[in-house]
Amino acid sequence: MHEQQQHRQHRWRNQQHTDTHLAYMLVIFCRLDQRNLGDRRCALHALKRTLIDEAKARGEKPTPATVDKQIAGIERSEAALRAIESVEATGGTAHYFSLDLRDADAVQAVVDDVRNRYGKIDVLLHAGGMLIDRTLPNKEPSQFALVYDVKADGFFNLLKAATGMPIGATVVFSSVAGRFGNAAQSNYSAANDLLCKISSSMKAWRPQTRGIALDWTAWGSIGMATRGSVPKIMEMLGIDMLPPEVGVPTIRRELTYSGFKGEIVVGRRLGALMSEQDVTGGLDTDKVKALLASRERPLPMIGAVKAARLYGGLEVETTLDPQIQPFLFDHQIDGTPVLPGVMGTESFAELATLLFPGYRVAGKTGTGEIATPLGYTNSATNTSFVGWGPAEDPKFLVYIWLEKPEISIWGSEVAAPVFSDLVEDLVVLMNIPPDNVRLSLRYDGRNIAGLE
Repeated sequence: MHEQQQHRQHRWRNQQHTDTHLAYMLVIFCRLDQRNLGDRRCALHALKRTLIDEAKARGEKPTPATVDKQIAGIERSEAALRAIESVEATGGTAHYFSLDLRDADAVQAVVDDVRNRYGKIDVLLHAGGMLIDRTLPNKEPSQFALVYDVKADGFFNLLKAATGMPIGATVVFSSVAGRFGNAAQSNYSAANDLLCKISSSMKAWRPQTRGIALDWTAWGSIGMATRGSVPKIMEMLGIDMLPPEVGVPTIRRELTYSGFKGEIVVGRRLGALMSEQDVTGGLDTDKVKALLASRERPLPMIGAVKAARLYGGLEVETTLDPQIQPFLFDHQIDGTPVLPGVMGTESFAELATLLFPGYRVAGKTGTGEIATPLGYTNSATNTSFVGWGPAEDPKFLVYIWLEKPEISIWGSEVAAPVFSDLVEDLVVLMNIPPDNVRLSLRYDGRNIAGLE
């Protein structure tokens, strides 16, 4: 295995209220060398022939590896030149810098230039990345750090350098390897996942900036995955490579037409990446059974936990009997037991308790028929949900009201999920730790950790 890529571009676009636009491009590990760029744009085969002839003329014995390495360098220069030409073709001005993104001082100098000239960044695009694919026992610590640091430290240095400066949006190029993992890419996967976590968390510590992470699948015809046997391996795994004409517009679409913040998977068929490696998702069902049996407060809607799969979610099998469960016996329509909506919500809460122990919230659904001059309508309702958390020591109270929802007439199906989504963000924004951590930090009723 060998180092497959040493360079990507990092750009700021700063568009002012005039027709002039500018692009700052930071390119790591290479200088813009226009030698052989004409050959690269004409034919790859001809370029290979030229490089082989040049090596022979120098008395060297060219190998496929050395020729491919030279071609990769020329491709990087060609990509940088193409980006500059694209900016200039639209009447813009391109500022080009060659530096190592791991060098915090060098990054700071360029960002300070942006700060002094324009005072803001409209879009910060971080697409830095490289690959050295080897299993951990065969990967040198320096190789691990290099691949990881270009992505992780590179993004950190950019954000740190821009401290206090308005940023409209950040876009990081992540990978499905960060989302699903990939063989021999532990450092690359970890770095990509960190970029996603940083981007998703920006809603808490930089709420005025849209943090977007794009988990790209392997690109077709461009990029790191086009070399060697990678396309054939992708085909064998059932993974579709992404055509540039499909992938490239994704960035503009997300920035222009979407208000989403967080992680986005961009791809087609993901094949083996989506396959479960274990029928239970690796869950020890016997331990879960023992844990449920030991609870002081039983979970009546949780029967047998069958699996906790990565892509299939939590699977629970529960038998409900109106002769045993009073809420079924007392809730019948024409003699047929019907599951009350509130018990459906209880099921979701109990499932969440299994998946995310330590956070306890409380709440109540509401479903109200709408009065008309002719009586109550049976075609529409107003739904609600009121909830608070933590349950024993509330820090927030949320009330959801949905007027005539179209998806469902039940509060448990439309209002409760909204509460769930809000709480997921609230515990982050308000820095609320799990109950067991929060309560363990108390001493004589006082908050000794400053967390509350």
